[in-house]
Amino acid sequence: MKGDTVKYITYFLLGAISGYLLSTFTHTTNNNIEHFNEELMVTSLNKPAIEYDNNQVTKASTNKGVAEELVSKKVQTNSTPFVNLPSDEQLSEKIIKLEAENERITQKYHDTFFRLMKVTAQKESLDESDITDQQMMTLKDDEFSKFRREQLGKQRDELYEFHQQDEDLNWGYQMNTQLSDFIQTHYNSNLVVLKGVTCKIDTCELLIAELESGSWRAIMSDMRAQSWWKFSSTQSSSRTGDGEFNLFYLYLSS
Repeated sequence: MKGDTVKYITYFLLGAISGYLLSTFTHTTNNNIEHFNEELMVTSLNKPAIEYDNNQVTKASTNKGVAEELVSKKVQTNSTPFVNLPSDEQLSEKIIKLEAENERITQKYHDTFFRLMKVTAQKESLDESDITDQQMMTLKDDEFSKFRREQLGKQRDELYEFHQQDEDLNWGYQMNTQLSDFIQTHYNSNLVVLKGVTCKIDTCELLIAELESGSWRAIMSDMRAQSWWKFSSTQSSSRTGDGEFNLFYLYLSS
């Protein structure tokens, strides 16, 4: 009985001591935790939430600066304004001068071309021909018969032979249509009169009455620029008609 009492007393003392030690440890631990939380809060308030590496920040800033500089240079290059551009008035004056120069050159070309045709015709007229003036006058009785009679030498022979040929319903018909349509639809068509056009094999006789001086030359110049114009030789004669207008006789051969 006495031994059991001693055992109980021993257990009681051990329990009391353990409770005291546990209470002391818990209180100390709570104090340490509260102190740590206070230090952590103070540290959070005094320092930024995220800290960057200074080298990374410097490198990023440098790259950004270089990129901005490149973009700025590109914008300046692309947006560089034109300088010394001529005004509308200056451009108009230049166009007028160029048009006048082009007209002068075109006129010079036409004059040279017609002189060349005249020289060629004179050279060919030196040849002898067996076709008489009477024969030439009877080829066709119209206001252009005098032009035909004036042809000499090789030209007279070719022209006389041309009128002896049968009607050409192939190339002759097509070229006849080309010439007629072009002349009658030209912007100067109301200043000329197509008196006649006859085409056979590779040659055409074209008869024109000009109502206003210079109008036929413009038509002839434009017609020669057409893709279907294949004539390599043009013999032309002109004379003032009875009605104060010019008559043009053209003999075209390809």
